[in-house]
Amino acid sequence: MRRHENGHGVEFLDFGRIPLSLPEVAGDERILSLIRSGGYDYVIVEARCSGYLLPEPVDIPEDRGSSIPFEKNLQALGTIHRTIVDSGAQTVLYMHPELHTLERYRLPVDQIYERLHSGLEEMKIGGKRYRVILVPARFLWGDAVKKYGVEGWYANPGRGNALARFVSGCMLYTYLTAKDPRENRFVGLPLDWDQVESSTVVQVPREDADWIKSQVWLYYSTGRN
Repeated sequence: MRRHENGHGVEFLDFGRIPLSLPEVAGDERILSLIRSGGYDYVIVEARCSGYLLPEPVDIPEDRGSSIPFEKNLQALGTIHRTIVDSGAQTVLYMHPELHTLERYRLPVDQIYERLHSGLEEMKIGGKRYRVILVPARFLWGDAVKKYGVEGWYANPGRGNALARFVSGCMLYTYLTAKDPRENRFVGLPLDWDQVESSTVVQVPREDADWIKSQVWLYYSTGRN
């Protein structure tokens, strides 16, 4: 993240992470080269611009950008998937929660993620099919917003608060390791990450962390993994 200068905002974290603008990223040899040479166990790809994924018939704002045909998105994602597999890593498709103001577009975007996931797993690379891990963060964030409300879950329209980010971290841990997160000790998490240092730190209630861990395990243990 600190070294790469690509304009698409590629972030290679511990496992590797690519905020995805599918055709443009898939055609950028610098990104593909980083995947090949990174020595990663996993590379996480996420579609951050749902407007580009939504089909034309969906009634969405005019400023969303032009839609890209599903086949073109899948072909581009397939290029990245093939590069990941050839590098010895595993592809993780992270279902990004997106803005809470886009709630009415959630279902069509969810369906697109499912189609992308199936399409990748049907691809043959060197005569073999490879498992792709789908992390359904959008679904769990939807459950949480019903429980906590928008104000109790989002720091702003596009970013979750500490509880929401704990969900994402917990889901990635669970889906990548296949371990029950409920067995992990919760050592505390500031509810507001932007608190003034001199103010009293308000911790996330343990019961909220326990609810999140239970929900994550429910999703993982009852889903297709």
